[in-house]
Formats: sequence, C-alpha cells, structure tokens
Amino acid sequence: MEQKTAAEVEAYKAQGVRASWDVLVPDLYALYYFSQLSKVLQYYVKSCGGLSSFQEKLKSEGYRSWLAEKVRRAENIVYPRWNDQSIISRCTRTAWIGKSIRQVSESLGMDSVSGLIQILQEDIDTCYVQGLAPGLAGVGEGFFDLPQACIGTDNGAFPYDFEGDAPDLPQDHGTPTAFCGITEYIVKRQEQGRPLEEIVRQLTGNAAEVLGLTDRGYIRKGYRADLVIADLKNLSANKDMIDPRSKPAGIHAVLVNGRIAMRDGVHTHQRSGEVVDYRKR
Repeated sequence: MEQKTAAEVEAYKAQGVRASWDVLVPDLYALYYFSQLSKVLQYYVKSCGGLSSFQEKLKSEGYRSWLAEKVRRAENIVYPRWNDQSIISRCTRTAWIGKSIRQVSESLGMDSVSGLIQILQEDIDTCYVQGLAPGLAGVGEGFFDLPQACIGTDNGAFPYDFEGDAPDLPQDHGTPTAFCGITEYIVKRQEQGRPLEEIVRQLTGNAAEVLGLTDRGYIRKGYRADLVIADLKNLSANKDMIDPRSKPAGIHAVLVNGRIAMRDGVHTHQRSGEVVDYRKR
C-alpha cells in the first residue's frame, strides 16, 4: 500500500501537480490525552463547584445513583470512549494501573459506569491515558521507511510547568509525546538501524521542501538557524506516563531563528519563532 501510494503521488508531481504526503507516527501524535480521570466527568465536577465538593458529593449514595444514570445516557461526557480506551496510569490501587475502566469494573463485578464512579470515589486523583484506537496499531508503518516521507506531529508546545485547567478542576498536563515524542522517535529509529541523516531530513528538510520554505530545513549558508544541539550517545526520551512534563536527556540547546530558545533544559523565553504564510509560497 505504502509503495503504491507514494508512486501515485510521484506520478502527479511529474505532471506538474504540487502534491505530497506526511506521516503521523504513534510516538508523535496527540490522539490520547493525559489527565485526571475525573476529566471525563468535568461537567459534573464544575457543577459541584470543583473537585473537593465533587469528592464530598460522591460519598452520597443518592448522588452516585443520579450521576450513574446521567453517565449511562452519555449526558455531558467529555470523552465518550472512556470505557475501553481510558487506561489507568496512576492510582492508589496499584493493581488497577495499566487496565481499562471496563477491565477494572469487571474485576469489581459491576458495569463500567459504576466502576468509573467507584474508582473516583476511592481515589479522586486517579489519572489515565487514552490508548491507541483499536485497528490503528501498525497501520502505515511502511511509510516511515520511504526516503521522501515527511514525519509530522499534531502536538503543540508546552512549558514544563504547564497547568491546563484552573485549580480544583481536573488537570490536563498535555501528553508525553508533546514533551519527548520527537526524541523517542529518533532514538527508536536509530535502534532500528536507520541513518540519523535520513531521520532528521524526514523531520525537517522534506517538510520544508514540500511547504516551499527555501530558507529552512537544512544547515546551509544563509538559511534560518533552526538547530538542535544534542549528545546522541546520551539521548533519551525520559518518558513519564504519570507526569508527562519530563525533559528529554542529551539535548544541550535549541536554537530558533538563530536565537537560543533552550539551554541545558532551561527555556530562555526568547520566542524567536514566526508564523509563515503558506499562501505566499
């Protein structure tokens, strides 16, 4: 499939059509979110005035029954796939870690809605990650090996002290891929025997060419100095599924447009990036 798709794109390009494709690899996507499990019920948490009040409400059998009926009808639920794809990553009951809400509920002998409420009643600070959607694992991996691939990410950038919500509400801290996904991808690809030059070109130069950026994507005289200075022997993602705001090891500095944006794990807050208007290309 991958070779056929790439060949069709090249055929269009030969006819003068400006065409390309990119690849969103599992290490770089933000399809899953890292959050407190109570985020699923954020509407009801806010209705109670915050997590502290919500936790008190959960002590009431009447409130738990009322809430369960609301959840069964999927009323005001933030994340409708919480049942099977919410994987517990932090909980005082360590036996539940790594299991879905459905699996925990079955072990408790109850349905998933009752299980969700029981988990939060026991530990309001329980955290989860959204697992890879069924059927997506392994899809399109052959694209990674094509030299013309543009490897992309749908993550944004976050400061390491990022707090996604107001105090006393379920917290979002981004995803591990936002903080260390690129590093994890580079390390994995090198372990698979791919040349570093090819890996970096797929992440930078290929995309610059597709977007018509004639002053970025490569280390050349007159080009924008967008650089990463790294110790490849000690490069490590330091991925943390409990608190994703961890810093990769082995990265000494990051330069954006020639200015140091990060040095030895400390942001300089230079904000030297710029918006590039693709329409003018």
